[in-house]
Amino acid sequence: MKALSKAANPDAPDLTARAVFATHSLPGRVFAEAASASDAQKFAASVQGLNPYVIRLVPHQETLSIFNAKNKFTLDKRDWVRLSGKGKRWTVYKGDIGMVVKPGEKTIIVIIPRIKTTQSTERRRPEQSLFPAHILKSFFGENVIESPSHDGSFTFDKRNYTKEGFLFCRLDEVDIRKPADDIPTQNELNTFRECNLISEETVIRTATRIEQLKISSGTRVIIVQGEFRGLTGKVTDVGENEVAVFIESLDQVERLLKSTVRSAFRIGDEVRISSGNHINCVGWVTDVQDQTVTVVNLENDIEVFY
Repeated sequence: MKALSKAANPDAPDLTARAVFATHSLPGRVFAEAASASDAQKFAASVQGLNPYVIRLVPHQETLSIFNAKNKFTLDKRDWVRLSGKGKRWTVYKGDIGMVVKPGEKTIIVIIPRIKTTQSTERRRPEQSLFPAHILKSFFGENVIESPSHDGSFTFDKRNYTKEGFLFCRLDEVDIRKPADDIPTQNELNTFRECNLISEETVIRTATRIEQLKISSGTRVIIVQGEFRGLTGKVTDVGENEVAVFIESLDQVERLLKSTVRSAFRIGDEVRISSGNHINCVGWVTDVQDQTVTVVNLENDIEVFY
């Protein structure tokens, strides 16, 4: 925006760049039409935030492909991702979690909406909340809903919503942060459970991951990333983002990111199921295979797999 304003200034336009534009699919890049590399460098130097020493000539045959550039991150259809908050009207969603799903040929991202209503406070961004059609009508009037479809989805304020009131859009319409070990909070997951586009398998897997991050001192863990991958140990100290793990086989303590460890189960462990149809059921681990744990409750004749 700064670059564009400088080039389009009606009183003293910066003519070193004849045209300036950016695209949300290529975050961090600004494209400028200039007569020479020297002019491009001068223009970049005059705009705060641009690096005049990182300039690349775009070959003529690639100019059209810039407009059709896709999101550079490759995502699995079950991935959770975080929004970067860039782009028109997306600032309010900066840092929010979204679920990547593929209900048809197009990949979409599902988000819990933040819509300012008469109940929203002035000093804070709107709270996350579902907005089905009847709720939106109660705040904004009967005629605010557009393009209702047979599956219950609809358009409000030029954006698409599921019948449950989740905001959704094509993945290439919004900027996301570089994929990491992103998962929702427990409260967010409880909300996402209501979305018919998200499978029960995904909900269970995510709930399990949330529980795995609730690691306390003394917890037995297995390391799943890095140079110590596959080794087991016991947590001796827990920080905000890191844990100290005593690795028995090496007889040493290593500080590791929480995202690189998982709770390690053994046959005979007594556990409580934290999600799914048998939530809060207490059972015993009878088998452990890779990422799957078999839990049996003899009293209720239940055998489940997680």
